[in-house]
Amino acid sequence: MKAFAAMVDEPESAVLQRLSTVPAIVPLALAAGEMRLNRKRSGKVMTITGFSILGVGAIGGLALVVSGISANCSNEGCAGDDGRVHLGLLIGAVSVGVGMALGIPGIIRMSSQSSLEEDAVARYRSATSPPIPSPVATPVKSTQSQCSARTVTWPLLSFAF
Repeated sequence: MKAFAAMVDEPESAVLQRLSTVPAIVPLALAAGEMRLNRKRSGKVMTITGFSILGVGAIGGLALVVSGISANCSNEGCAGDDGRVHLGLLIGAVSVGVGMALGIPGIIRMSSQSSLEEDAVARYRSATSPPIPSPVATPVKSTQSQCSARTVTWPLLSFAF
């Protein structure tokens, strides 16, 4: 129930009290709360896995590129190892692609609600919204004095902090 209370941004005790008045939406609220927890958990796993692959692969690929460039350096010049350089670039490119393909959808998954969650929140709000009070006519007090003379005021200096 804590997850559903976070969805509707109300204290858990208030949510429990409101749901007790409309027991028909309790199963929907429980399912939505469970779905929220699963969605957040799987999104976090996807994000961590994706950006870990991206980071480790990019660093490993860069290390291979650097080691391939400086592989055969002597006093006469450097003759790089093209195979290592190409392998490093390939590893870096694949890891960036796979990492982004997992990490970005993971972030989106964590931040967006499913249709079941949106439906549960909408039903909760519509079923438990307090009735709107009808407008009541209240007498308005006059702020002007009963004198016929008018006073004109002009502020000469005004400061606001």
